[in-house]
Amino acid sequence: MYKVFLVDDEPFIVEGLYSILDWLDFQLEIIGSAENGKDALGQLRNHPADLLITDITMPEMTGLELIREARALFPDLKIIILSGYNEFNYVKEGMKYGIENYLLKPINVEELKQTLKNTVDKIESTQAQAMAHQDMDILRSNILNRWVNGQIQTEELLERGQLLGLQVSHGFFETAVIKPMIPPGSQPDDMIQYRNEKLDQVYQRVRSMTEHDEAAPGICFVDWDSDIVVVFGCSSEAEQHEIEAAFSQLMDQLRIIYPFELLVSMGELQSGLDGAAESYRDAKKIQQFFLISPHHIVLTSKRIEELKHQSGSSIHTPDWGEYSRLLLSLQQEELLEKIGADLDQLSCTEGITPHQVQNRVVEMIIWFKQAIKEANLPDPEEAEGYKSIFAGVFSSLTMAELKQQVTLAAQNVMGYLKEQQSLSPVVKQVLAQIHEHYADELSLKLLGQEYNINPVYLGQLFHRETGKTLSDYVNSYRIEKAKELLKRSNLKVQEVARMTGYLDNSYFFRQFKKYVGVSPAEFKGLM
Repeated sequence: MYKVFLVDDEPFIVEGLYSILDWLDFQLEIIGSAENGKDALGQLRNHPADLLITDITMPEMTGLELIREARALFPDLKIIILSGYNEFNYVKEGMKYGIENYLLKPINVEELKQTLKNTVDKIESTQAQAMAHQDMDILRSNILNRWVNGQIQTEELLERGQLLGLQVSHGFFETAVIKPMIPPGSQPDDMIQYRNEKLDQVYQRVRSMTEHDEAAPGICFVDWDSDIVVVFGCSSEAEQHEIEAAFSQLMDQLRIIYPFELLVSMGELQSGLDGAAESYRDAKKIQQFFLISPHHIVLTSKRIEELKHQSGSSIHTPDWGEYSRLLLSLQQEELLEKIGADLDQLSCTEGITPHQVQNRVVEMIIWFKQAIKEANLPDPEEAEGYKSIFAGVFSSLTMAELKQQVTLAAQNVMGYLKEQQSLSPVVKQVLAQIHEHYADELSLKLLGQEYNINPVYLGQLFHRETGKTLSDYVNSYRIEKAKELLKRSNLKVQEVARMTGYLDNSYFFRQFKKYVGVSPAEFKGLM
């Protein structure tokens, strides 16, 4: 069903259009109406239509102004104009924006019916073409991704290339990879959609510019990592310099257009159809060197060699003692300033490699964790999310991203230290006992006897300070340990249950399902 919006400053015209025919017969439904263009535009923004039927002369905003504004918002919007005998000059101007028909008042019902039928046919044809184009784009993307990943035979590539109009018969290929560093949107809920929209905008512009560049025409697509890839073909090695120069100029233009960083790497020129995949792999590997290289250049193997052969100085070593002092004294602002200064100094070290930068950052994060041991506090790994932080370190492409990971680790540890400092000595002892002996029998009665405190009072104190009952805390801690064993070992589920303090297998299954959402066997299968 296609949507229709009616606009006319004469209410009886709108009312007549509602009742003049059965709109459902034409696969149409009227979703709203307005008496002027301004009101109509406001409603269309929130409730887009497929067909706009509008008068020409109206107060506040004329039909022509409405058509111009609505077409800017919705390029595929179909439009039918209603006009009087003395308004043909306005109609002619409206025709510049592309209209389906203009109908004179009073409206001829048969002409309206035929116009609606033709308009619906056109909408369906346009949608079919769009779907066919989308299908071809999906096919194109799949073929090109298989090509640069070395997953397609030469015969199939040539055959599909001819079908899709791709020029893949060059003697040499050089591949560029563009990673748009798109910041999150203003609304966290819309972040993924916002980033996808921005990526598509950059991709469409890069594709348009590269495919129509006479100096260096390229084949553009988005790879499976959401990076924009451009494959340049040439007949000789002598053309390489021209391609790289033209591409650098293109990137300079794009950096003026977009407010966020575009990290660009370029692989070596390689011969043959397989050369595109080799060059692509080069370009992807080069991305890690953006940690130690300016972001405004097209990074190549030659530039990396220059970085490697620079005369290096010793790598800056942070004052670990000062780190511990700031961390244990909970001076968060001062600690984060020191982290930023040390990482800035590290990034400026001549001759340093991305691997060395990452190793130093990992060392910083481990040092934060060590501070917990220095304070003689329990060390619940799951509370600090170290695994995700380490993964973030090794996937970071810029110093800003690395700083974010180190800052997150420092804040997590400091938050944990603050929480521990607010605990009473007896609750700290109980937590340490749980973390060290989680597989043993643990109950308020036994712990009360061990620490010489009334079990009922201990239970109330523990719940007040941790926000959990003792049994809930013990179960959640044991289940986290069980998850680790299921992920990292080939132990049977029953063995994991016993090792984490559950002698009753059915009780273990119930607790695991409660905290994880799936059974232990299903979890192990997922891993």
